[in-house]
Amino acid sequence: MIQVGMTLTLEDTASIDRAVYKCKVADLENGYVYISYPINEATDKTVFLVNQTNLRITFLGRDNNVYAFNSSVIGRAVRNIPVIKLLLPESLKRVQRRQFVRVPVSLSVQFFSTKNEFLPFQTKMLDISAGGFAALLKDQVNLQKHHQIIVSFDIPDREGRILTLTLPATIIRISAKTDREPARVSLLFANILSEDRENIIRYVFKRQLELKNKGIT
Repeated sequence: MIQVGMTLTLEDTASIDRAVYKCKVADLENGYVYISYPINEATDKTVFLVNQTNLRITFLGRDNNVYAFNSSVIGRAVRNIPVIKLLLPESLKRVQRRQFVRVPVSLSVQFFSTKNEFLPFQTKMLDISAGGFAALLKDQVNLQKHHQIIVSFDIPDREGRILTLTLPATIIRISAKTDREPARVSLLFANILSEDRENIIRYVFKRQLELKNKGIT
């Protein structure tokens, strides 16, 4: 399941701010995974993890599903580069789409029909996860549940540059306007590339850290 070269997301479960790091798988051997020295997503600096540090680890598999497991730092070694040795469990848990971390956002998103069922329009994204997002629904837009559409929105990449994602999505829920809430639509990302999902996961983690630093949970 885990392969050399994959990107892992590490969450330090013991730290006060539950810091999030990124690293690469450098080697696999006899129930252990060797990783490059991780980079703190908030500071973009290399992190030194002491032995027995407990971690929650997630990664995007080749099947485009997200997997998670708990591990701890066993020690250090050298595999062409200095690496950190982690315990690899016998089984990994696939993260259900409904379990993806969802964070509130305020991003512009464009909707396009694949069958000319509506004119392209722009609206505001309300929240996002690696599995999909919710957005405000404009009046008199002909959207139907289960329809396949194309969406396009910008997020920052790892270096802070603007990254435009144009992705297929499926409408899974349409909530009508009420006295208290505007109409909204929920969508599921459909068969997107692993690279695109990885970029969204990275953005969601960064956004989560921003909200935590502001005291918003």
